[in-house]
Amino acid sequence: MRSRIILITGMAAIFMLFSCAARTVKEGPELVQRFEDLADECRRMYPHVSWMTLQEFSARQDRAEWVILDSRSPMEREVSFIPGSVFADDFETVVSRHEGRNVLVYCTVGCRSGEYAERLQQRGLKAFVLWGGVLAWALDNRPFMSPEGEPTRKVHVFGSRWNALPESYGAVW
Repeated sequence: MRSRIILITGMAAIFMLFSCAARTVKEGPELVQRFEDLADECRRMYPHVSWMTLQEFSARQDRAEWVILDSRSPMEREVSFIPGSVFADDFETVVSRHEGRNVLVYCTVGCRSGEYAERLQQRGLKAFVLWGGVLAWALDNRPFMSPEGEPTRKVHVFGSRWNALPESYGAVW
């Protein structure tokens, strides 16, 4: 019985250590540098894809005419998404309706959206990747929506390696 209690206590301590360590991200220059390293890693993977920073997109006068496309998995979107975005699976069913429009694709940081944007560009669509994805969105303190349509600070970041969220957001993976 005593060994069972020790085992359970040890497992709980390990769980708490890993969950706290993975979710605690320092604010400031270290966080920004970690974020930029992750985003640049993705950009290097897809050098022929058009990339756009959140600031560049926000400065565009025509941004309301763009399609903001969430290329993440349904499990990730069940936590939160960028308001007004279209899910990739829904987009694919009506892609012809979006011909001629600019498409801004996002994921956690840019790797999967880089791959998806590359495929869209090969099909003739004007696709761009949001450099930094949901991490860039969060670092700019932008809102996310829950599937229920409520504002939320929870964000699915795909895994602990990709958790470069400010402390004011809750990372999920």
